[in-house]
Amino acid sequence: MDKANLGHDMRMDQIQREKWKRWTKEEDKKLIAVIEEHGPKNWKFIATEAFEDKRTDVQCLHRWFKVLDPKLEKGPWTDEEDARLVELVEQRGTNKWAEVSAFFPGRIGKQLRERWG
Repeated sequence: MDKANLGHDMRMDQIQREKWKRWTKEEDKKLIAVIEEHGPKNWKFIATEAFEDKRTDVQCLHRWFKVLDPKLEKGPWTDEEDARLVELVEQRGTNKWAEVSAFFPGRIGKQLRERWG
C-alpha cells in the first residue's frame, strides 16, 4: 500500500471511530439547538449542520427519537400502563413492540420490550 492511501485510510478510520463514540452533553445541546431551529426532519442536514459529518444522520435521528425528544415518557410506569401492556402482549405477542407502542403515547417500543422482559 502506498503512503497516500495509508494516510487516507488512517483518516477514514479516525472519522469512523469518532462517529461511534458516546454522545456528550455538548453534542446533545448542539443537536437540540439545530432541531429547535429546523425541526426533526432532514437528518442529513442536521448531522452536517450540528456535527460537520462527525455524526451520521441515523445517529442523530435515533438520539432524538429514543433519548432527547421531550415527548418521551421516561417516568415510572403506572399500574394502568402495566395492565394495558399485559393485555396488548397477550393479543399481539412479543414481536410487535412498535405496533404496541402506538397505545402508549410517549413510550417507545424499546421501553415496552424492556418493561416486559
